[in-house]
Parts: sequence; C-alpha cells; structure tokens
Amino acid sequence: MFWVVNNMASQCHINVLLLLAISFFTNVNSSIRETKTHAGSKPHLVMVLQDDLGHHDVGFNNEQMSSLTPNIDNVAKSGIILTNHLVHFHCSPTRRSFITGRLPIHHGEMLSGVATDDVDLRWNLISDKMHSAGYECHWIGKGHTGYKSYHHLPTQRGFDSFTGFLAGSQSYTSTDRWQNLVPYNGSVYSSELFGMETINRIEQRDQTKPFFLYLPWQAVHSPYDDVPGWYCNSCDKFLPYPGVYAGMLNSSDYYFGQVIQKFKSSNMWDNMLLVYSSDNGGVSENGLAGINYPLRGEKHSNWNGGFRVAAFVSGGLIPTNLRGTTSNFRLHIVDWYATFAIMAGVSPRDDPPIKPLPVDPSQPTKDIYGNVSYPGVDGVDVWPFLMDNSSDIFAAHPNITISAQVILVNEYKLLIGQGSVGDSGEKTKGKDGWRYPNGTWISPPASMTCGLAWGPQAVYDPCLFVESDIREMNDMSKSNPEMVQQLWGLLNLSVLTSFHSRSPANLLGPCNTQCATNTWKSLGGSGDGPVCGVPGCT
Repeated sequence: MFWVVNNMASQCHINVLLLLAISFFTNVNSSIRETKTHAGSKPHLVMVLQDDLGHHDVGFNNEQMSSLTPNIDNVAKSGIILTNHLVHFHCSPTRRSFITGRLPIHHGEMLSGVATDDVDLRWNLISDKMHSAGYECHWIGKGHTGYKSYHHLPTQRGFDSFTGFLAGSQSYTSTDRWQNLVPYNGSVYSSELFGMETINRIEQRDQTKPFFLYLPWQAVHSPYDDVPGWYCNSCDKFLPYPGVYAGMLNSSDYYFGQVIQKFKSSNMWDNMLLVYSSDNGGVSENGLAGINYPLRGEKHSNWNGGFRVAAFVSGGLIPTNLRGTTSNFRLHIVDWYATFAIMAGVSPRDDPPIKPLPVDPSQPTKDIYGNVSYPGVDGVDVWPFLMDNSSDIFAAHPNITISAQVILVNEYKLLIGQGSVGDSGEKTKGKDGWRYPNGTWISPPASMTCGLAWGPQAVYDPCLFVESDIREMNDMSKSNPEMVQQLWGLLNLSVLTSFHSRSPANLLGPCNTQCATNTWKSLGGSGDGPVCGVPGCT
C-alpha cells in the first residue's frame, strides 16, 4: 500500500536525492553486486534461527543468561557477534527473506498460513542455489513460509530433506508435522526432534558434497509447554528465570551444542560458516521472557526491539584475528542468500525474464510487475565487509527499507508509524517504550508521540533517529524536517515496488481443497497442507 496519508508526505519535494531514488527504483534490484567466489573449497553453510528470542535473553548479550545458553555463547564468542543484524518484526517475513533473498516489501509483510502462496514458484530459493552448486541441503524445523501448492514444499524447492511443521505455532509435542512430502506423526519434543534429526543428517551425509543446513528452532515461541527433564516446569510461568521459558531456551541450547559437537567430530567445522539469528525481537507474553533491553519495543513493532536482534557468525571460516570480536556493520538477513550463493560459487542473482516497469509517484496504484515480472534479489554479499574492520558500517545498505513504515538511509532511521499487517500495530499499544531486565515497562514521555500511529487511516507523526541512538530516545524530526521529507519520499518510492507472490497456475497445479484435505488425513495428518498440485487431486 502507498502511504500518503500525512500532509508532510504529500508535500515532499522532488530534490536531487529523490531523483536519484527514482532512477534506482526504475530497475528494481539492479544494483546487486556480482562478486568473485571466495577462495578455497566450497564451505559448509548453516543458518540457525531462534524463534522470538529477546535481545537480552542470551549470555553473549546478558551474562545473567549464561547458565541457560552456554553452547550458544561459546560459539558466539568464538566468532563475530553482530550488533546490527536486521530482520523483520514478524517471523514469516524474516523466514521468507532468508530463503528468497528479497526484502519483506518484495514478498509481503503478512504472516503465512499453511496453504498460502507467499513465495513465488518462479523464484529460485537459496536451496535451489545451493543444490545447483552441488550441496546436500536440509531444512529441519519450523516452516511458516506458505505452502499453497505441493510444489511449495521444501523438498520440491532444492532441499534433499525436510523434517518439521508448516504452521506458525503449535504444541512442542504436536503430531501435526511433516517429513519430506507427507505428514509425520512423531510427538517427540521439537527441540529434541530437530536436534537429533540434524545429527542424523550429518552422520548420513554424502561426504563428497558440501553441506547446507537451515535449522529454524521452534523455541522459544509460544505455547510455553513443559520441557522434558526441566526442573522448573511447575514454577509460576511469570517467573521464567528459572521457569518454562528458560527451560525452552536451555533445551534448544543443549541440542545446538550437540549439533556443533557433531560438526566438529565430523571434521566439518573448520570449513564452515554458521549464522545464528533470532527471527524477530522477543515478546512479553510470558512474564519476564522476551526482553530486548536496551532496545525499544518488541516483536510486532517498528522500534529497534522488533527487528534489531541477537545474532552472530561463527565457524572455521572466521579468521583467527576476528574471532571473539563484535561488529556493528549493518546487514539484513536477506544478505545471507547472496553471501551463501557467492561462497558456493554460483550467481547471487535471480532476475525476472522481463524488467519491472519504472515506478511513477504520480500513479501510486500502478502495477509495475504484471504477470511477467517480479523483484530480483535485494541482498548483497556481506562477507568482504565483515572481513574488513575498516568498512563503512552502512556500505552494504546505505538505503534499506525495513518495512512499509521504516527506512534506513546511512545514519538516519525514519519511522512513520507501526505495522499495518494483521494486528501488529494494535499489539504495540502500551509496549512502545523500554522494557528493563526486571520486566518493567518505561513509557516514553507524554510529549514524545512520534511513531505511534498505525492502520489504514493513520495520520502519521514521524520519528527521525540516528544510528548512535539505538535506544530511540531522541526524536530529531522537528529539528530536521528537511531530512524527514527526503527520507519519507524515498520510503514512498520504495513501497511503490511492493510485491506479493503471483505463482502461475501451471506451477501451482490444480487446486482442490477437499481432495487435498482428505489426502493428508488418509496419510495420518490433520488435513492441513497444500491444496494445489496434490498428487491424485484434480
């Protein structure tokens, strides 16, 4: 949607900056860097996502959590801790960004349903790239990227195996799971299931091939189910340190540690890059859990607590002189698509056969894609920047649109309001300040009203922050209205390039919901699953 509700936005003047922006958006994604393959043999590549993890809920950001996350902390401290790693404020868009290499505005900011078409079947996923480069590829864990068609399932998209679940949330012992192309009824606690399945895949791998693993844990997303073997499941759930939340985190940490040990004993670690990230900020659904201190806000919000998350890179590919360091280089989860592709020796591009039409600010409803085009990859290869401590921290993304309401341009962040997808904006009410380690919320001063509006009829009062103000306490919008106008113009132009999947009917296959439901039930599933292209359904 094109947001021109506020008068300030409609009065944005077309200055040199905006003219440059129009030129940029005329050819969406045309500036992706082609980079030479990194030297040496193809490395093993691993992406680990923790679900709903608070920025303050890991030992490498908060020593008080060290007893709960010892394995995560050890691996983080032997690599590079990333203090400026960006995602979306919701889990589905973050996950789709990683597997597609596209920013959320280029596939949608909504949460995926089990049978929604949110990842265009014309696109090459990161797994397709890895498969073409000779990798053995596995997806073990949570899905939540949309599976309208049988052809959306991971093993139809370049993965050699998939063990996990398709929905956004379910019990940690639910039998509504999938393995490869069919329902799977195991009820083992999910962290144990995903950890042991990963170890099995490492043991059974083809040792002549490089290994690509996507490991998105279910933990620590709700529901807060009892954790097998945890000593404090019966503790008041609003006292999570210790409590069930702590047990959920500790359980996934234990199996993470087992996976790392298996990589090392299998002589894979020295030739590996492992990326670890939360999928969004933590959320205060469970007492003190999900704390994003010192950042403002939490999951669902456009404040830094929603999308500036706990993250690190580790593995033998990290040079000795950079191990145990911290980087404030700005990067987005979308960048790992291009970075992994370059490391694998394949092109990071995934361009449409026909370029999109130019954006036109005078025609905000203009469809620049039609049925013949789509956005290309937004991410860039960030490895050279991470290896060079002298890099400008904004070099990879001097201009990046985080959501339909947030754009970052060099050191500036413009936030015009909260999310409009689903109830994301509503969920920020009363949680627009700072949550301290003791769980106390401190609201912004009554005079600080910027960035609070949300919804289709919102009249936005924008915030302008600078990079050094990571707590977002000092709004500069009133003292620098010219910068607000320029950035808001850029944001509007960026939103004009928005896209949602338009998988062609011939790729989706015939859609028959009743037949598909019956098929999945006959195979032991709940009935939820793809509704198009299902074998035997016409």
